[in-house]
Amino acid sequence: MNFNHLLNDKEKRYSCKNKTYDICKWKPVSEGHATAGRNVHFDMVCETCGCRTTKFMNFADYQIHEKLIIKEVNNV
Repeated sequence: MNFNHLLNDKEKRYSCKNKTYDICKWKPVSEGHATAGRNVHFDMVCETCGCRTTKFMNFADYQIHEKLIIKEVNNV
């Protein structure tokens, strides 16, 4: 499954070290971890070029995507 919609264009361009952000396919590789201020962060990796980034979301937005993220992380 493709999770590119979780990253905006600026985050994609900044995170892709190979400058192939047009063909990157991002997926989560860790479950959400709580931070201060009701925020959540989780790591994402690109299947195409192998670049990594950390995505920060507020808790309400994370709850919308939580089931799919956990399903993808546990899908081995």
